[in-house]
Amino acid sequence: METFLRLWNALNSLPEIQGRRIDAYIILGKSIKEIAEAEGVHEESIRQSIKRGLERMKKLFDFFFLTHLELMKKCLGL
Repeated sequence: METFLRLWNALNSLPEIQGRRIDAYIILGKSIKEIAEAEGVHEESIRQSIKRGLERMKKLFDFFFLTHLELMKKCLGL
């Protein structure tokens, strides 16, 4: 559950367009082509937006994980 919340927070921290595109692609299972057609943009724009959004989410997720790990270490006196 904690992992889900971290991912959810990372997704919600993205700009609206990136978040919407990642949601459509990963959660709803739409293809790049479907998303591009629905938005009236080139497929490459969708591809790059999703890629940048996922990279940003990874950085945020890593930050949350490392912060949590550091707090645990401090609590345990490590």
